[in-house]
Amino acid sequence: RRHTRYWRDWSSDVCSSDLHEAALCTELRSEISMELKNAGISSITVDISGFISLIKSVINQDQATSYPEFEIDKYKEINEQVIDPNWTLSVAENQLYVKMPDEDEIIETAITSLSLKKLPQEAVLGAMPDNFANIIKNNMGIPCNFIISVHFKTNDQEISKRAAFSKSRGLEKKAQSPYAKLIPGVVNAAAEWKRIREDLDSDEVSLVRMYYNVT
Repeated sequence: RRHTRYWRDWSSDVCSSDLHEAALCTELRSEISMELKNAGISSITVDISGFISLIKSVINQDQATSYPEFEIDKYKEINEQVIDPNWTLSVAENQLYVKMPDEDEIIETAITSLSLKKLPQEAVLGAMPDNFANIIKNNMGIPCNFIISVHFKTNDQEISKRAAFSKSRGLEKKAQSPYAKLIPGVVNAAAEWKRIREDLDSDEVSLVRMYYNVT
């Protein structure tokens, strides 16, 4: 939202837009917590001290193994408190370079974000540990600290409807042509996209994009 300060004197006058935004954030937090609970993923609600400690430990790489203890300054913005003043960052084409002091030396490291070119045909949750480290094949693991992030973005409904109609119409033509004899999967794909188009037209479903990153 627009406001980055975490503190406010609630005894003073508060404009209605601030209260409205706070209510929306609270409602969104409850929805996310419920969805995580339904998916079997535990979550906790942290106060501003816990939030800054978490972000501080992620951003400042020399503190990544523990949450630092510090005194919150209510007169400073949040972004001013999560960055170590001795920590520097430079941007390159494919990665970020970080420099930080450690006693009598300067530590340098690089941060890279990797994403999927395409999703696998099949995904099994039980295979996830092998993505991190394989006991038999050491080269199949990630040999450094990493953060995995998954984001979903809902597409515009009208754009999805037009795209599904175009996709469905193209596959139906192929399914009814000799092309289907060479590529048997076209018939199933045409039926699937027809069902997606019908569900989109009735507003029963929405298409989303998934972004999977390893940093």
